[in-house]
Amino acid sequence: MQNDPDFIVVGPPRTGSTWLHKVLYNHKHIFVPNIKQLHYFDRDYVNKTKEEYLSHFHQKKTYHQSCGEITPDYLSHKLYLKRISNDFPEIKIILIYRNPIDRAFSHYKVRKLCGKLKGKFVENFESDPFLMKNSLYGNHLENIMQNFSDKQILILDYSLIQNSPNRFIHHIEDFLNVDKSNIDENLLYKKVSQSSKSSIIKSFFSIKRLDIIGTRKEHLCNKDYEKLMDLIKSDHDKFKNLNSRLNSKSFNL
Repeated sequence: MQNDPDFIVVGPPRTGSTWLHKVLYNHKHIFVPNIKQLHYFDRDYVNKTKEEYLSHFHQKKTYHQSCGEITPDYLSHKLYLKRISNDFPEIKIILIYRNPIDRAFSHYKVRKLCGKLKGKFVENFESDPFLMKNSLYGNHLENIMQNFSDKQILILDYSLIQNSPNRFIHHIEDFLNVDKSNIDENLLYKKVSQSSKSSIIKSFFSIKRLDIIGTRKEHLCNKDYEKLMDLIKSDHDKFKNLNSRLNSKSFNL
């Protein structure tokens, strides 16, 4: 239908979703609700009707060529992706790839500042469900591909937000088949967050050690970085293999 969403950015958390929402909210041809995270398919699916969910898109105008939403938590359980697929089988899914350790460290800093974690990052990486689990991109992509066709999936490199935000948005515009929009460069080049200074990824599939400095100057040494990478190596290999299949039909990042 005319106001049904045709795309969802599913996350994961700490991959520039706040910045992306601001940019798309100001895009001439793409409509997103003023609320960044609707949480319909995870928190509200049994408590709210589909009509209530769709009411968030009623303000879409005729000049909007596409509409969608951004809720990073939809990746936290494969059931949520299944719900999306059942309700909107033709919808397009956008996944943002960020260096798994860098993403987890950024998430750790937020949770620690909120008083939800104690101790060092390495101590919390496996035990806290928000850190390692949300960085398992192989599992994320596998769950997405079980529910959506290859042509419905776009994977974007988080480092483009830092290095080439215009290119990042152009990939989305091409994927959604919408016209390009002249976006205010002050908005486009605004920092994602203060904690993102150290999160420039040198290449999409080259996971290298990052000297990540937290709010308390916490430092991740080479030994600890290698240890954490070993924990997720099999998942990262799975992600690379699955994405190589998508790259032949998608963008070469």
